[in-house]
Amino acid sequence: MRGLTDMTPKQFAEVSAIFGDVEPELDVNKRKYKVDEVSSVMRIGNTKDCNGNLNAMLALTPPLPASGSPQYQYAERLPVWHTDSTYRKHPPIGSTLFCRQAPPEGGATCFADMREAYDSLDAAMQERLLGLECVCSQAHHDAKVNRYSPEYPVLSPEQRAANPPNRVPMVLQHPQTGRLALYGMNSSTCAVLPKGTHLSAKQLDQYEVDVLEDASVEEWRKLLPSVTADRFTVTWQWEVGDFVVWDNRCTMHCATGYDTEQHTREMWRTTLAADKV
Repeated sequence: MRGLTDMTPKQFAEVSAIFGDVEPELDVNKRKYKVDEVSSVMRIGNTKDCNGNLNAMLALTPPLPASGSPQYQYAERLPVWHTDSTYRKHPPIGSTLFCRQAPPEGGATCFADMREAYDSLDAAMQERLLGLECVCSQAHHDAKVNRYSPEYPVLSPEQRAANPPNRVPMVLQHPQTGRLALYGMNSSTCAVLPKGTHLSAKQLDQYEVDVLEDASVEEWRKLLPSVTADRFTVTWQWEVGDFVVWDNRCTMHCATGYDTEQHTREMWRTTLAADKV
């Protein structure tokens, strides 16, 4: 939807709630980015407070290539295509974004249909992927993003202990439609293994403390160029007042960069924790 230029944070949360149950609180290490004391709304971008301190979550990503295509480039590992928060015990069903300030160029968000992408694979590949699961860790995710975006918060040892790794299927059946979709790719994905494979405490420490990624994740990465081909994707160039909602269970997305030194971008975001009952 476009043209919602006068929406307040409270109204944004209320509109978001049309599409699902809005998560009432941000992750503990992101609560400093809440908007105007509305605990469910997070600010993303490069805005600063009156003291000149960053008050938005900022992840530095490259802009789209000259071609304008968001297709994953295996050698560069870009763009960072992902499904939100697969590291949670109960991953969110969706997300919403609202544009408050947009740069004159760059800063687009791209979306990919993982249902059609899965359907495009041959039967043997589909069958293989059905037997795999992704090991997703928030500690791994936050430390990995922090390496290229130093302002990004990381978990303390206590927070890490309270947020153990989660396992999700690489192919997810949508609970409402029954359709199968590729799932589980996130910066938190530190291993892709046959379902039920045991991991030792030492292996988990390597993933979370040493921020190592298991070679098995290449199973997913090698698929990304084909499943983010232009026929599966759409690029949304933001205008002030835009509102976008998507279903995390069958859609991947990626952010694209802009000139953060010359331009300001401010987005508001809510997380949809569950379907409306």
